[in-house]
Amino acid sequence: LTRPELSVLISYVKAELKQVLAASDVPDDRAIMKSLETAFPHELVARYKPALYQHRLRREIVATQTANDMINLMGITFIDRLKQSLGCNVSTITRAYVMARDVFRLAEIWQDIEGLDHQIPAQLQMEMMSDLMRLVRRATRWFARNRRTVLNNEQSVQMFLPAIDVVKRDIGSMLLGDTHNSWQCKLERFKNSGVPEHIASVVAGSASLYACLGIADAASKTDIPVEEVASVYFTLSEKLSLNWVNQQLANMKVDNHWQALARETFRDDIEWQQSSLTCSVLRFVQNEKS
Repeated sequence: LTRPELSVLISYVKAELKQVLAASDVPDDRAIMKSLETAFPHELVARYKPALYQHRLRREIVATQTANDMINLMGITFIDRLKQSLGCNVSTITRAYVMARDVFRLAEIWQDIEGLDHQIPAQLQMEMMSDLMRLVRRATRWFARNRRTVLNNEQSVQMFLPAIDVVKRDIGSMLLGDTHNSWQCKLERFKNSGVPEHIASVVAGSASLYACLGIADAASKTDIPVEEVASVYFTLSEKLSLNWVNQQLANMKVDNHWQALARETFRDDIEWQQSSLTCSVLRFVQNEKS
C-alpha cells in the first residue's frame, strides 16, 4: 500500500471502530470516560470540567478518542487479531486494552520516548515503541482471557498498578540468570545510545514486565507481598527454563493463521501453569511456617 492508501485505510478502520464503541457500553465506563478530557484544551477542561461530562456528544467523543488511541498505538489489525484468537467482542477487547495501557503507564513512557526525537536514532525509538506495543498486546490478551467477567478498569488499575510499579522499580535485582543478562545488555545498549536510564530500564525489561500480571494475581490470591511473590515467580522461571521455552515459541515460524493461534495458546498455557506453580509454592511455604 502507498502512504495515501494506508492513511485512507486507517481512517476507515477508526471510523468503523468508533461506531461500534459508541453503540456499546464502553463510553459509560468511568475510567474510559476520562478520555473525553483529551479532546479539549487543558484550560477548558480545568474551568468547565463538569459541563464537559454533560456534553450531548459525550459518548461519540469518548468513542472517537478511544478508537484513535487504540489504532494509533496498536495498529489496524489489533482488534481483529484478538477477536479471532479469543472470540471476544470489541467491547471486551477495548476494556482489556485500556486496562493494559493504564496499569503499565503506557501513555507516560510513550510520551517520554517521543520526547527523545532528534536525540537518539529514530530506528531505536521505533524498536522501543515496538517492545511496548508487544507488552500491551500480550497484556490485553491476558486481561481478556483471565478477567473477562470482571473487566472493571478502576478496580483493575488499583490492583495491578502498585504491583507493576514495584517490579519496574526493582526489576534489576529481581531477574535471574540469562533473563537478567539479556535485560542488562539491552539496558546498556539503550543507555549508550542516549536513552535516560528510567526509560531504558522499563523498555529493556518489557518482556519480563508482562509477568507482573501473573505476579499481581498471585499476590492477591495468597495475600503475600509482591516482592516475595515476584522472587518465587522469577526463580521458578529460571529453574524450569520457562523463559527459554517462551522464547522458543516466540521465535517459532508459523505458516498460517491456525498455527499462529496454536502458538498463542501454548504461551497462554505456560503462563497459567507458571502462575499456578507460584501460588502452590507460596501456599506450601505458608503452611510450613504455620
